[in-house]
Amino acid sequence: MLITKHIGNAPPLNNQKNDMQENSYGLIYRITNTINHRYYIGKKCLHKGKAWDKYWGSSKDLLADIKQHGKDKFNKEVLQYCESSYELSYYEIEHMIKHNWLSDDCYNQNMSGRYFKQKLNKHEHRTN
Repeated sequence: MLITKHIGNAPPLNNQKNDMQENSYGLIYRITNTINHRYYIGKKCLHKGKAWDKYWGSSKDLLADIKQHGKDKFNKEVLQYCESSYELSYYEIEHMIKHNWLSDDCYNQNMSGRYFKQKLNKHEHRTN
């Protein structure tokens, strides 16, 4: 696993937690496949479940590629720390929009479990 850069209010992760990491409810992250440059935008609550360094998202396609190519072929970046579940959900959507989640290069198949690429693509083909 490579942690390459940290954007916005996200300082580098390391063994010594800083105040921002310690007091954060969660974080927004990006995982990039260094082979084909596909990426995944996600959110992680820091108080539940797996530790951040062991968490690789929920995309089936991403997890299949990680299994096939190995974790060393993927970069993980913290995009932003958040102080509440509301911020976590809001900024995940904001970053998905900024990073063009509708692109074929994006592993994300839905936004907040509500808007699905597959349904959008079917609708797009039906109206053309």
